[in-house]
Amino acid sequence: MLCQESENKKSIEDVINQRKGKPLPPFLFSSLSGRPKLGDGESQRSTVDIVLDARDADVIVKYPIKETEFEVQAELYRRLANYCEALDNGFEVKSEVTVYIDSNVRMRFDLMIFHHRKPVCGIEVKKVHGDKSSDHFKSQQTKYKMFTRVTGIPVYYCHGLKQIESTVGKVKVCL
Repeated sequence: MLCQESENKKSIEDVINQRKGKPLPPFLFSSLSGRPKLGDGESQRSTVDIVLDARDADVIVKYPIKETEFEVQAELYRRLANYCEALDNGFEVKSEVTVYIDSNVRMRFDLMIFHHRKPVCGIEVKKVHGDKSSDHFKSQQTKYKMFTRVTGIPVYYCHGLKQIESTVGKVKVCL
């Protein structure tokens, strides 16, 4: 299991790498169609279609083969929550924290660290293969910069599983 500490512990990244290129158990599907989502080649695919045998409908499950933002966020949350719990002095991690500035600017942080219910830092999680030049990402960056300027509270970005350790390190300095 991913959440238990043990000598045989597997990281989420290990699990993701294990499932790349390996078939799923045959009882889960009747056929696979590897329709590329972004272009030809395994590296361009974000999902593999799993066609289920269903009674009255065609059912296709989009099985992710690349890391998802949720997987990154879940692993980062787990590590930060364990660290805050070990500190045992009022630090906690909360997810999906909404902030308003002057009632007209709204933002939602993926994760936020609190100390006795006072925000210490915000964290925005992105999948490693996300589009950092999109209008949505730029809009988020502008809002987070405003948040830091107005409050003095830092905002950290974590772009993928490989950045979790460095993000945790930045947060630890903040605490």
